[in-house]
Amino acid sequence: MTYFKKWAFYTVLSVLVHVVVLIVSQGFWVELDSPAYIDLARTRSLSFCKPIGYPIFLFLLGIGAKYLWIPVFVQLLARSAVTSLIICYLQKQYQIKPKKVLFIWLIFHIEPQQLYYNTCIMVESLLLTTFLAQWYLWQQYLESNRKTYLYGFLACIGVGLYLKPIAIISIALLCMYGVVRIKSRYRYIMRGMTVYGIFYISVGTLYYWRYNTFDTDIFRGILLWNNASVLTPVLKQDNFKSKDSTVNLVLEDMYSRDVKEFAYGQDGNRIFGDSGLVQQYVQMRMSQSKDYRLAIVETNRILGRTAWVIITQYPIKFIEKYLVVNVKNWLSGLWLPHDITYLVPEFIATHKYTKTYKLNTFVYVWHSTVKLFLLTLLTLVIVCKIIRCKGFEIDPSANSILHFIWLYVVMKVVLHPFEYRYIHPVLGGLLLLSAIFVAQRNNNLRNL
Repeated sequence: MTYFKKWAFYTVLSVLVHVVVLIVSQGFWVELDSPAYIDLARTRSLSFCKPIGYPIFLFLLGIGAKYLWIPVFVQLLARSAVTSLIICYLQKQYQIKPKKVLFIWLIFHIEPQQLYYNTCIMVESLLLTTFLAQWYLWQQYLESNRKTYLYGFLACIGVGLYLKPIAIISIALLCMYGVVRIKSRYRYIMRGMTVYGIFYISVGTLYYWRYNTFDTDIFRGILLWNNASVLTPVLKQDNFKSKDSTVNLVLEDMYSRDVKEFAYGQDGNRIFGDSGLVQQYVQMRMSQSKDYRLAIVETNRILGRTAWVIITQYPIKFIEKYLVVNVKNWLSGLWLPHDITYLVPEFIATHKYTKTYKLNTFVYVWHSTVKLFLLTLLTLVIVCKIIRCKGFEIDPSANSILHFIWLYVVMKVVLHPFEYRYIHPVLGGLLLLSAIFVAQRNNNLRNL
């Protein structure tokens, strides 16, 4: 079977699996932000807290976001195609027999949350696909030194940046590689900075035209305050004051409110409708004849400054009251699934009617067993990299892939406590690590 036929076979097989998931669910899986992406696509609007890439994707492929099944199918097709490229690469790289390749294919399709996210109306699915495509192209470039693969890699970085600014870590990788390769470091660093510059200028200009600010992520100040505000009881008890008079006004408002409003478990997202303080500041600035968007810009700036003052003055308490708690929740999410909410197709135009699929005992057992399997493989990868066991030594070509994925996984783990994002990309990296390890182990055992 030719390389193309192998790729086509695994792609079709993967698409069929995802189609079955859609049929079983009887709709698309949605998360809290899914309706917001749909609304942005339909109204052709910008948002300070939602990057422009995914709404554009829904608008263009969904024909004004009226036919959402089209972009959903395209994103699962893209995931299937890229995953199949990786599988074929591993088969060729490690000379794996077709029957054993099916086991590697299975690794990418046994984790329940991955399957559902691939058909979810959320940016995370498309983002992970771009990352998978990036290190496939990067690996091909390292082996062949063909510029076509490098340009494809840079293009994927650009797409990733439009989907989520966190994709900048790909540019960090490119710059790090340039530093390691002394002779060509400036070339790689300049390429990375050029890609980011194009992204920032194009998006920043659009936001400046619409909102009079170049900041493409104006919401992060309020997000950081949202996290730091869990220390309100501690601040109130100490009657903490800052040298900044503007910050002190915010602190006084916080002290005058019920501390439960700022409790960690009060709500997963207390930013707008759930937080009276944020609304108070937005309304105050609107009463000063300011546009609603400009009112958010100023509120974001003030609350962001307050958050940094709180965190720098109470770093240990912030770690204890917020970071530790959030990381525990992140770890529990790795192990236990949550109930699935999905859109019923005939009501998708209004996205008001949803159903919640209660996961049965079988799915819970399946989810936990898969996690145990993947974590075991991950542990073996770590052990083998440390002790370099005979027959399990990881070759240099795979190291480049592993370092790329580890950089992404570590960044997500570190950044997760500062934002309400999902663990989907981390699990995707874990799946890839497992597939690489199985492929290498097969190759090394064959050569013993």
